[in-house]
Amino acid sequence: MVLDAENSIWQQLSLSDMTYVCSISEYNLPEFESCLKRKPKYLVMIVSRFHKAQAAADRFARVVADAIPGVQVIRPDQTGREFDGTDLADFQSWLREVLLPQLEQLPASYRVCNITGGTKMMAMALLTANLGWSWLEYKAEGANALQLIGFRNGNLAGINSTDLEVASPVDVARLYSEHVHQTSENMIFMHPKSVYQAQKLWDALQSHEPTLLGLFGDENKGLEKIWMYGASQDQFNQKQLSMSASEFVGQEQFSTEQMQWLELWSELSPSSFKASNDQLILPGNKDRRDPLRRWLSGDWLEQLAHAWLCTSIPAKHICMNVRVRPENENNSSLGERESDILVHFKGRTSIIEAKTDLPPGQKITDSIRQLASITERFGRTTKVLFIGPQLKQKHEDKLEELKLRCRAEGIFLAFDKDSLLQAVLKSE
Repeated sequence: MVLDAENSIWQQLSLSDMTYVCSISEYNLPEFESCLKRKPKYLVMIVSRFHKAQAAADRFARVVADAIPGVQVIRPDQTGREFDGTDLADFQSWLREVLLPQLEQLPASYRVCNITGGTKMMAMALLTANLGWSWLEYKAEGANALQLIGFRNGNLAGINSTDLEVASPVDVARLYSEHVHQTSENMIFMHPKSVYQAQKLWDALQSHEPTLLGLFGDENKGLEKIWMYGASQDQFNQKQLSMSASEFVGQEQFSTEQMQWLELWSELSPSSFKASNDQLILPGNKDRRDPLRRWLSGDWLEQLAHAWLCTSIPAKHICMNVRVRPENENNSSLGERESDILVHFKGRTSIIEAKTDLPPGQKITDSIRQLASITERFGRTTKVLFIGPQLKQKHEDKLEELKLRCRAEGIFLAFDKDSLLQAVLKSE
């Protein structure tokens, strides 16, 4: 079929009346977002016998079927006749003997081929085979548009382009990992004042506010004495602790400034945190999943990062706490990886690891290695290590060296709102 750019048939097309043919490889996010755009009635997948392509195709089919109700997914590669994707003559024979008969059985009015995936040889064969394409489509690397390609006088010609739909971050992860789930968010996030309090913590830590630093403490006092350095001590192994001001910070009474912080935190979770002038009730180490304990131990920084990202990116493109596991790991957390924040926006996927501080004995290089080890379980990603004020201040004299270390591992180092947004929206 010849397409005229001035009277493009694709503009009047009923997308449900389409057979959409996609070449599948290991990385199929462009094809998935193309399917979201086209919403075809029939999706025909071209998959070589290469085992990684087969596994990716199985995941792709599941995610597409969930995302597009009613789509019929067709796998000609499962009819018994395979191809390896590198032998041109063999693939051309497969197109004639296997694919074409399948296509001719489908009653859709339009037959469109997306040639983004697969090998270059496969794309070349699909371009030149006489398979009755209404037109072809292609997404270039780094672009967020789908190019429409047709034939004029026997030659290829660009027809038009159209913006792609944007996949959800969870669906992006599902394209690349067999087991994906999103853990429930900290209930403190639902409190209307929690983002305000997170920003207040950031500002106070940034300015070295002594009252807050004293309450966070160290191995001898404050929250760290209990939750970090006292993690293995029996005296703190209770669901809830009652401590005097003297036991907590070495004072007979809490100061006015300390009470202001303690009352703010109590407002977030009155059932687990209560303060008077000389007494404090707080979560102990027997309930490490207590929402306020988790929030004060680091979730506040994840929540603040999320809020900052939402100033430039719609919230639906940002997910927190997405966990993935590789194939055949059904019964344990072996190999499990979690992203604090997963963003997919304008064709780019970013994994953000937020760190307020480090436990005793751990180095920041451990965090860098851990983030680098995620490899491609979330697809092709931008990796961002986002450090809070305390951690940044501890490495202030080596910040440039730390940036270089991160860059060598393919990681962006972010340490404030501007650098975080720049890392995620780096080509904006």
